[in-house]
Amino acid sequence: MIEDSIILLRAIFLPIIVGIFIKLLIPKKFKMFIGIVSIITTLIVFILNFNIFIRNDVSYTQQWLGFGINFSLHSYPLSKFCLLFVGLFSLLIALYSYKFIWNNERFKDYYVLLLITFGVSNGVLLSNNFIVLIIFWEIALLMLYGLVRTGTTKESYISATKTLFTVGFADFCLVLGAVLYWKLTNSWEFGQPKIIISSKLAVISFILIAVGALAKSGAIPFHTWIPEISKDAPVSVMAYLPASLDKLLGIYLLAKLVHELFDIGFSLSLVLMVIGAITIIVAVMMAMIQHDLRKLLSYHAISQVGYMVLGIGTGNPVGIAGGLFHMLNHAIYKNCLFLCGGNVIHKTGESDLDKLGGLSKYLPLTFISCLIASFSISGVPPFNGFVSKWMIYQGVIQKITDSLNINPITSFVFILCLISAMFGSALTLASFMKLIHAIFLGAENSDLKNEIKVNWSMKFAPVLLGLLCIIFGIFAFQVPIKYFIIPTVDISNLIGFWEPGFATILIIIGLVLGLIIYLLGSSIKVRVDNTYIGGEVLPAELRVTGTDFYQTIRDMKPFSSLYNWAEQKIFDTYEWGLGIANSLSKFGYICLDRLVEKLYIFINKLGSVITNYTTELQGGLLSVYLYWSLFGLFLLILILCKF
Repeated sequence: MIEDSIILLRAIFLPIIVGIFIKLLIPKKFKMFIGIVSIITTLIVFILNFNIFIRNDVSYTQQWLGFGINFSLHSYPLSKFCLLFVGLFSLLIALYSYKFIWNNERFKDYYVLLLITFGVSNGVLLSNNFIVLIIFWEIALLMLYGLVRTGTTKESYISATKTLFTVGFADFCLVLGAVLYWKLTNSWEFGQPKIIISSKLAVISFILIAVGALAKSGAIPFHTWIPEISKDAPVSVMAYLPASLDKLLGIYLLAKLVHELFDIGFSLSLVLMVIGAITIIVAVMMAMIQHDLRKLLSYHAISQVGYMVLGIGTGNPVGIAGGLFHMLNHAIYKNCLFLCGGNVIHKTGESDLDKLGGLSKYLPLTFISCLIASFSISGVPPFNGFVSKWMIYQGVIQKITDSLNINPITSFVFILCLISAMFGSALTLASFMKLIHAIFLGAENSDLKNEIKVNWSMKFAPVLLGLLCIIFGIFAFQVPIKYFIIPTVDISNLIGFWEPGFATILIIIGLVLGLIIYLLGSSIKVRVDNTYIGGEVLPAELRVTGTDFYQTIRDMKPFSSLYNWAEQKIFDTYEWGLGIANSLSKFGYICLDRLVEKLYIFINKLGSVITNYTTELQGGLLSVYLYWSLFGLFLLILILCKF
């Protein structure tokens, strides 16, 4: 029996120590040893995380820095279920990456960074005060930078730097917000009474901490780093961090902020819900026009954050529970989608949707897993994404009901948020119809090389995650909501009624009837021939790939202008920051550097004039020097007499 308090330390520091050990002592040529040790370590820590999950709340406190700052850890219900899935995703990514990253020159560094990221993520979730949380939080940012740099493209440095500065700025806001929280409560520890937001200081503290959480999870306007790194970072990194861990950590902090630390009112609730709604619509509209698999998935990773922020922003138990459940569901299906994308890229060497097609017969398990995850992210019943979105909708409806007698205008804004969420779900389904057709169901590209086999370790994770999408949808109330969500948030007052089991039976009956009709129709023999295009043979480059399904939206006014501005990075906050920095540097160059230089030139010329004049006065005659000496002595006597 492991001592309760020590298990928390082991969950944090075991992967960190193993990662440092590999970095310092194991040569990079021992790839098999590095991979196996890393996988075994993640398995052991996953078991530790599971042990923490099934126990009652566990605490560890050690005097540390003085001034009331302790190294304090605690396993709350919210942190325990997040901890469990951080362990699961770390194990699956470690297993998946073994073959996927095998030919990467930075194979060793990749696993070192992955292990340390695992450890510090556990540290964030178990932290019981802001100081400890911020330390682990910042180390996680550095690991994100390093993992992006493991990409093989030359531009990985640029995208990694953008990530570092974007998220780093938000983390600076988080630190300032934590300092203000200490000012309000006189303590760094969590578990203090809720702060009622009735002062400007409390409002500023909440907003600053929320900025750190939103940037970590990738909500608008701090989202642009995710599409940027998608083209440079390995797909497994995208599955591990922006799709899974960063969502778990960022939304965990936001939920803790709203549910445990602050008592937010209607105004801040409205702000969060509007941010969520805007994130949903803007990101899914950008996803619809993408031609690159990785960028399309990255924009959907941003869009789904909007649902989480929308649900948590309601501030009511149903909405918060829905946001947390959607956080978990998103981590599952988006991880699955990125790993399916990784299998496609590994098989073909391509992520351009225009060059893909007809891969369902070569990657059947990947196709089925991707199809299930696509239905899940689109909110199609009976998959898990539908249940969490349904709970979020209920939370928003409850918010609308509560606000009707307070402010009709606010109620109208809440209604727009609900419409945006439902419309965004429909657009998500449309977007994934395009993706599934372009990759798996479209015409096969004869020029595409697909001789590379996908290892079983790369098939296992997507299949398992696809099964979880089904289980967490059909048995939502029996498994995830009962064991993960209800211990965190009481949701006894659900507005509507949803019975996944009965709905699943009806859906299966409908599918069976559809299959029977299809088979009956297939029994009738018809002549099949190539598409007639005036007697010409259709070349491969003229295949209908499906990537332009929604090109008409791209060309419509005012969307065409908005899309052009977005592609020119007009809305990119990082570019705004660069613009401000360049302006300040030019101002400093013109007003300071040039001014100082001109002042120096003026003083130099003035000194030269004075020197030349005094030189002319001193002609080398002894009598002249004597007169100057007497004149100086006379001035000195006058000064002394004055005093």
